[in-house]
Amino acid sequence: MRGSGGFGNFEGAQSAVSRNRPSLAGHEGFQEPVDMRVHHSTELPVRVVKKPGNLWHFVEPVCSSTKTQLQRGTLDRLRKGRPCLLAQTARPDSSKKPEPSSENGFNSGVVAPPARVGQQLVQSQTTPMPPVTVLLLSYLAVSQEPNDFCAAGRQWVETAATNGQVLDLGGRDWDLFPEMAIESQVFPSNNDAGRVKSGLVLRGLKNVTIEGHGARLRVRGSPLAGRGRTTVIDAPMLPIIIDDCENITLRNFSLDWKTPGAIQGTCVRADEHSFDVRLETDRKFNCYNDQLYVEGENWTWPVRRLLGVEADTGAVLHRTGDNFGIGYEVNWVYRMIDAQTVRISGPKPAKVAPGNVVIFWCSNYDTGARRSPGIFINNSRGVTIEDVTINYSWGMGVIAQNSSNLTLRRMIVEPSGKRKFSIACDATHFVGCRGQLTIEDCRFQNQFDDAVNAHGLYSQIVRRLDERTLRVRIVHPQHQGVRGYRPGDRFAILASPYLSIRGHGVLRSFVAYNSETTDLVFDEPLPADLVAGDLVENLSAYPDIILRGCTIRWNRARGVLLNGGGKILVENNVFETAGSAILVESSGLWGESGPIGELTIRNNTFRDCAHSPMWGQAVIWAVPEFREKAPPNLAPFHGRLILQGNHFENCQARDVWAESFKEIVRD
Repeated sequence: MRGSGGFGNFEGAQSAVSRNRPSLAGHEGFQEPVDMRVHHSTELPVRVVKKPGNLWHFVEPVCSSTKTQLQRGTLDRLRKGRPCLLAQTARPDSSKKPEPSSENGFNSGVVAPPARVGQQLVQSQTTPMPPVTVLLLSYLAVSQEPNDFCAAGRQWVETAATNGQVLDLGGRDWDLFPEMAIESQVFPSNNDAGRVKSGLVLRGLKNVTIEGHGARLRVRGSPLAGRGRTTVIDAPMLPIIIDDCENITLRNFSLDWKTPGAIQGTCVRADEHSFDVRLETDRKFNCYNDQLYVEGENWTWPVRRLLGVEADTGAVLHRTGDNFGIGYEVNWVYRMIDAQTVRISGPKPAKVAPGNVVIFWCSNYDTGARRSPGIFINNSRGVTIEDVTINYSWGMGVIAQNSSNLTLRRMIVEPSGKRKFSIACDATHFVGCRGQLTIEDCRFQNQFDDAVNAHGLYSQIVRRLDERTLRVRIVHPQHQGVRGYRPGDRFAILASPYLSIRGHGVLRSFVAYNSETTDLVFDEPLPADLVAGDLVENLSAYPDIILRGCTIRWNRARGVLLNGGGKILVENNVFETAGSAILVESSGLWGESGPIGELTIRNNTFRDCAHSPMWGQAVIWAVPEFREKAPPNLAPFHGRLILQGNHFENCQARDVWAESFKEIVRD
C-alpha cells in the first residue's frame, strides 16, 4: 500500500506486455523490441528496433490491417531520460542508415543530432513529443462483446498506456462488463472500501487525456448464453480510477448504470393510514415478514428508507425529508397488493399524494449504500474533469483524496430516462486535497446527498509514545486507509470534545501499520498533557476552493459542505435545496476536519431552500459540530466569513445562522 493510502496492489493493471508478437530475430544485429501500441490514423504499422552499440532506432513496416502501432520501448526510454531517437512512421531507406557523431552515439556529450530515415525526420529526446492519439476501439479484439469497455481498457493499460497520450473513446456506446475488468483493493474515503472491478485504471501516468467525443459508458452485466443477454451486475464496479498521476483530463463522455441500486414507483392511492405505490424497476422485489426486499445478483437487501419527490422535477416534497420527514429509521409495514403494487403503512401519516414519486433506498447495515463511486482520484495532481455527465453511481460521483490542483468544469449530475434520482450519495467529495480546487459552470441535481463536500480528516490520539511521537488511529470506518500524511506537513493538536488547539507540530516522518493505525513523528516536543481521545489535524491538507457559476438543485439533503483553512469563494451560483444550501461545521462526530480560514459567499441566488428541518436550520448554516455542547466562553473556532450581494427567494428558514467566527462581514 502506498504511504498516502487509498490502494492495495493492482492485479494486472500494469502487467507485462503481450509476447505474442512477430520476432525480429532474423535481422542481424537487432534486438527484439518492447511492444507498444500508439495509434496514428493515417500511417502504416511499424516496428521500432535498436542496433546494439549505438543509440539509433530504425523503423520497418509491418503488414497488418490494423491501425498504426509504435513500440513502447522508445517512449519508455524517453520517459526515463535515456538517450534515444524516435523515428516517425515511414518506410525506411536501409541504404541511408545514419551514423552517430561519435562512438557512443552522443553529439557533444548529449544526444545524436536529428537525421532523416527514409525522408522522414528522426527526433531526439530533447524535442517535445506531440500528443499521440490512441483509439480505444483498437484494443477490443480480446473480447467477444462488441462494446466491452473493460476489455478494451485493460488491453490498453497493459500494452500501450504511456505518458502524453490522448485515449479516444470514439463517441460510441461502451458497456462495462466484469469479466475482463481490472480488479484492485481500494479505500475511497466516505465510500465502502474493498475489492472492486474497474474499466479503466490510470496509474503513474502523466499528461494523458481521455477524450470521449460524446461517448456513453454504461455499467451493464455479465454476458450469459448468447451475446447481448445480460443480467444485472451487482459486484462493486468502479468505472475509472486515477492513482498517482499528473495532468490527467477526462472530457466529453457520460457514465451510467443500466440498473441502479435504488428503485422508485408512483403513488396511486393515499389516506391517513397508508399509501399504495406502483413500482417501476427491472429488479426483483417481494415482501417477507412485513418488510420489502429488493434482490440483486447474490444479495437480497431490505428497503431502509423512503423519499417522496415531485413527479416533474424529482425535488424532495416540500417540508419532508427521509421517510417523509418522520425520522431516519421508521418501521414501515409492507404488503403486496398485486405483482407491481405495494401498500405501505406506518406509525404516522406520510406526506405523500397520488402522482408523487417514491424512492426506495435499499442496503444492508454494513455496506451497500456506497458500494463504489463513478470516478476515484487518489494521490494525483492536476486532474481536470470537463463536460462529463454522470447519471448514476453506486457511491459518490467523483471522490478525490490526497490530491492537488483539481478542476471540474461543466460537469453534470442528473438522472437518466424516467428516474428521479441520480447518484447514490454526494455528487462530488474531496478529502485531504491541496493546492487549488475549482468547480465552475457545473450542474448537480437529484443526488441522494450533497453536491460538494470538501474537508480534511481528524485522527484520534491513541497514546503518546515519547515526547515527539504520537500513535493515532482513523476512527470512522469509511476513512480508514485514507492516509494523507507527508513529511513537512504542519499539524494542529486538538483537545476533545471542543476541538480547541493544544499545540502545533511539523511532521518529520510516519510509520503506517495498517489502514487504521499510524505513528507520527514530529520535529519538536509535543505538549505533555495530551490524552487519549484528543485529535490531530493536518493543516497542510486543505485547498483553496472556487465554486462559481454552478446550479445545485432538487437533491436530498444540503447543497455544499465546505471546511478548511484555505481561502474559499462561493459566487454566482444558484441553489435550490431541501436542506441548507451551504453548511460549514467541521465535524468531530464524522471526523471531517477543517475550521474555516476565510469564506466569501457573494452574488448567489438561494431559491426555496432549507424547507426540510432534517437537513439544516438556515440557508447558510455555519455552526461547529462538537461532541458536546460548547461552553459560552469558548474561543471562536472559525476564521472570517464574508457575505455580499446574495439573493434569497422563498426560503423557509433564516437566511444565515453563523456561530463561533472571529469575524463576520455582511453587506
